[in-house]
Amino acid sequence: MTEIRGKRCGRILKRGSGKDERPFRRYEANTRHVGESRWETQGLHEGVSEARLMENLSALRTDPGVFPSTKLRAPRLPNRLYPLGELYELVERALDKNSLILAAPAGCGKTSLVAAWERHARRSEDGTPTSVSWVRLDADDSDYARFCSLLLAGLEAFVPDVRQQFCEVLGDGGPDAVPGALVVAIERAGLPAACGRNVLVLDNFEAASNGPVDRLVSYLIAYMPAGYKLVVCSQEVPSLSAASPVPDFDGMAALVTAEKLVLDEGEATGFLRFSLGEDAGVPESILGSAVRAAGGRLPALNVAARCLAEARPRMGEVPDSAACGRLSLLDELLAALSERERDLLVKTSFLDLVSPPLCDDVLEAEGCDGVLASIAAKTGVLVTVDGKRRWYKAQGPWPQYLQSKFRKLDRAEVRGLCKRASAYLKNHNHVGQAIDCLCKAALWNELEDLVGEHHLSLMFDNRFDVFGEVLSKLPRHVLESSPKLSIAQAWVLAKAGSVEESVRFVKMSESLTDADSPDASQLEAERLAVLSLCCGHSGDIRAGKDMVAELLSRGQGDPGVLASLVYNAAGCIVAREKEPARVVDYLENCLEVAAGQGNRPACSVLCYFAARQRIDAGDLRTAEKTAWRARDGLGFSSMDELEVLPEVIGATVMRKRGEFARAEEAYSRCLGSLGPSSGIEFFAEAGCGLALALRAQGRMGEAADMARSILQLCDRSHAERPRLIALVYLAMIEIDAGNIDQVADHVRALRGANPASADLIGDLIALALARFRFASGQVEEAGKSLDRLAGAFEESGRYGLLLSALVAKGMVLYAQGLQGPSSHAVLRALELARDTGEIEAFVNEGISMTRLLRGMRERRLVGDGLDALAQRITQEIADLNIPEPAWRLERRDRSPLTAREREVCELLALGYSNRQIAESLCVSINTVDTHRKRIYLKLGVNNRKDLVEKIGAAGGW
Repeated sequence: MTEIRGKRCGRILKRGSGKDERPFRRYEANTRHVGESRWETQGLHEGVSEARLMENLSALRTDPGVFPSTKLRAPRLPNRLYPLGELYELVERALDKNSLILAAPAGCGKTSLVAAWERHARRSEDGTPTSVSWVRLDADDSDYARFCSLLLAGLEAFVPDVRQQFCEVLGDGGPDAVPGALVVAIERAGLPAACGRNVLVLDNFEAASNGPVDRLVSYLIAYMPAGYKLVVCSQEVPSLSAASPVPDFDGMAALVTAEKLVLDEGEATGFLRFSLGEDAGVPESILGSAVRAAGGRLPALNVAARCLAEARPRMGEVPDSAACGRLSLLDELLAALSERERDLLVKTSFLDLVSPPLCDDVLEAEGCDGVLASIAAKTGVLVTVDGKRRWYKAQGPWPQYLQSKFRKLDRAEVRGLCKRASAYLKNHNHVGQAIDCLCKAALWNELEDLVGEHHLSLMFDNRFDVFGEVLSKLPRHVLESSPKLSIAQAWVLAKAGSVEESVRFVKMSESLTDADSPDASQLEAERLAVLSLCCGHSGDIRAGKDMVAELLSRGQGDPGVLASLVYNAAGCIVAREKEPARVVDYLENCLEVAAGQGNRPACSVLCYFAARQRIDAGDLRTAEKTAWRARDGLGFSSMDELEVLPEVIGATVMRKRGEFARAEEAYSRCLGSLGPSSGIEFFAEAGCGLALALRAQGRMGEAADMARSILQLCDRSHAERPRLIALVYLAMIEIDAGNIDQVADHVRALRGANPASADLIGDLIALALARFRFASGQVEEAGKSLDRLAGAFEESGRYGLLLSALVAKGMVLYAQGLQGPSSHAVLRALELARDTGEIEAFVNEGISMTRLLRGMRERRLVGDGLDALAQRITQEIADLNIPEPAWRLERRDRSPLTAREREVCELLALGYSNRQIAESLCVSINTVDTHRKRIYLKLGVNNRKDLVEKIGAAGGW
C-alpha cells in the first residue's frame, strides 16, 4: 500500500484501500511540484543524481505546478492594529539595503510584524508605493526545483510572465544556471509601473534552508534588480553570508534578530492599553508591572494583555504593588497549562517573560482550596533560574495579596508545603533550592540529612555559591550543633580560601561527632580532606599530600579528587607571586595532576593563571596557547562558564597588541557569559580589561564608569585582591582623564593597602603611585620609583611589566628635558615591544609619545629593526585620535609659553640646534631665534643649560 500525505486534501490518502481512488489520482496529477510521488524531497543533497535534478528542472518548463493558496498568502491580521511605529521604521531602514533577514525564535512576532508593516506601507500616502508577495515555506520546499517554482509563483504576483522569461533564459541549462537565469528573467520582466518597490517575503525559511537553496537566495540578494527587495524570515540566522557570491554580503543584507524586535516602554504601554480597551480600568502600577515583565516583546505583551483581561473583574481586590512573590513548582505549572500556552513557553525564547494563569495543580495542597482558588485567579510571571536546565520560577505581581492569604494557613500547613516543595526540588536535582525551602520552614533535621547527603555534589558541581548562600542563612546555633553542617561550612570556607575559619569549623565538627555514630568514619575522612585543602591554600603542599596519602591508606576518598583539590588550591595561590618562570613550572605540575584526574574546572583555572603569568613575562603568543589548553589540548569540550576564561586571555592579548576595538568586543562577550558567580577574580579581570580597552581609545568617561562598577562589585563581595586591582586601574584612568583631585582618595586607599610581599599586586600599586606623582609634578620622585620598579621587573623576568615601566620612565625623563636617558629608556622599551608585540603602553601616552618618537627618528636614534614599529605606534595614536593625558594639557594651560614656544622649548631641551628646529617646524632660523629669546625672558633663564634644569624641575612646560 502506498501512502501520500496530501497537503491540499489535509488528510492521508491510501492506494489500494479498496475505496474510490479518484481523489488520489487527481491529487497526484496536480502536485508534480508539491507531493512526494514524483520528486525526491532532498533537493541537491547527497544521493540525488544529476539526471533526476535535470528531470525536475525540465518539469518547470512544462508544468507551472499547483500550490495551496495558503503558501502564497499573507497571514491574517485583526482589523484594528496598534501602530508599531518604531518597528515599522526598523523595517524601512533595513529595506534601504537589498534585503532584510529577520532571524528570531518561533513566537517572536517576526511574521506578524512584516504583515503589519505591509498593511501600514500600503495605506501610507507619503511613502514609496509598495507591493508585497508572500511565499510560506515548509520542509517539502527544500527540494531545489520545487523551491525555484515557488519563487517564480511569488514573483508572478508582480510580473505575470516571469516564469516564461525564466524558461527561455534557462534553456537546457542545469542547476548551476538557475540563479543567473532567475535574475535575468526578473530584469527582462521589468518593474510594474504602478509600484516603486516590490518586496518578496520568504517566510519560515529555516524549513527549506540547505546549501543549494542558500546559494540561490544569497545570489538573489547580491544581484536582485533595482526595485525588488527580499525579506527572509527564519527561526535561526541562515548561512547566507557563507554562500554569497560577493564578499560584501553583509553590506547588502540587514540582519534583525529577536533582541531588536522590542518596543520601548512608552510604545509597550500604549500597545497594552490599546489591546485592553480604553475602559479597562487597569491600575497604572499593574500595567507598568506587566510592561516591565514583558520587556517590550510582542508575544509577551499579547499574553500579558489576555491575562490582564481575564483578571480585570477581580482587579479591585488586588493591592497596588509592583514587587513579586515566588512559587517554585514549575513542572506542575507547565503541565496545567493548555497545549497552546505550553508550546509557546517551551518553543520560544520568552520563558522568562510571558504570563500564564496559575491553577490548582501548582501546589497540590490538600485543605487549601480557598488559597489555591485565589492564586488560580491571578497571573504569574516566569523568571529563569537555570536556563541550561530549563528551570524557572513563577512569580505573581501581587505579593501582598498572596502573602495575606498564606498567613491564613497554620504553621503546620506551611511546613508541609515547604517539605513537599523540597522533596520535589531534590528529586528534580535542584538540591540548593530544596535546602532553601527547608531553611524557610526551619526543618532542621531534614536539612541536616539533605546537606549530609548532597553537600559534596554541591561543592564539586559548580554550585558552590548557591550552597554557600544557603548555609549563610542558617542560624548560628543550628550550624554549630550539627557535625554534618559544621563540616559543610568548613568546605565552603576552605573553597573560599578562609583557612583559619575553616579549621575552626573542622574542630567544631570533630567535637560534635559521636565516635559510635555510623557516620563517624566518613566525617573523619571529610575533615582530613578539608584540612588538606587548607594546606593547599597555605602553600604547604607536603602536609596536604601527607593527609591525602593517609586517607588513601585507609581506603577512603577518591585519590584524583583529593590530590586535585590540594594542587588546585596551591596553584591559585602561587599564581599571584612575582617570578613567572618558577610560577609557571609549578602551575604546570599542578595542571598535570588535575588533568590526570579529569578535574576540568581546576585545569581551566590553572591554565588561566599560567597564561596570566606569561603575559606579565611578555610572552603573548605562548599565553594564548596556554589559555586554550584546558579546552583544546586536554580534551575538555565544555566547562560551563569557565570555558570563557581562554577568551578573557585572548582579549587581554589583543589589547596589549593594540587591537583595542576587537578587545572591547571580546571583553563584552566574556562579561555577558561569565557573571560574578563564576569567580569574582575572573569577572573583575574581564571588567578591568574592558575599562583599559576603552581608556586606550580615549573614552575616559566610559572607562572610569566600568572600573568603578567593578570596584563596587568587589566591595560588596568583600573580594580584597580584585578590589585592589580595580582600584589601581580606576586611579590610572582618572589620572589620565585629568581628575587629579578625585584621585587623591584612591591614592590614599592604595597607600594604605598591605598586600603580601610576594604578591605582584604590590608592584601594580607602585606603578599607579608613580604615575600619580608624575601627574602631580613630583617628577624626581616618580623617576626614582620607576627606576626601582624597572630593576625589579627585569630581575624577575616580568618583561611585560618592564615595558610599561620603561615607557613611563622615558616620558618622565622626556618631561625633564633629559634627551639621552629618555631615548635610551624608550629604545629599550621598543626592543621589548618588537619581541612581544605589545604596544598598549606606548599608545596610552598619546601625542607626547608621537613627539618623542618623531624626534628620535629624526635624530636617527631608532635603528632599521625598530623604525617600522615606531611608525606603527605613531600611526595607531593618530588613527585613534588619542589626546595627551589631560593632566599634561592642564599643566600646559598654566604655562606662560604659547603653543609654538612650547614646541620650540621642547626641541631646545632635546639638544636641537636653531637650524634643526627651523627645519623640523618649517620656519626660518630668525623666527626660531626670536622664540628662543622670548622663552628665556619668560622663564627667567640665560642659557640652554638653565632652561633644561628649569624644565626638569617643573616636570615640563
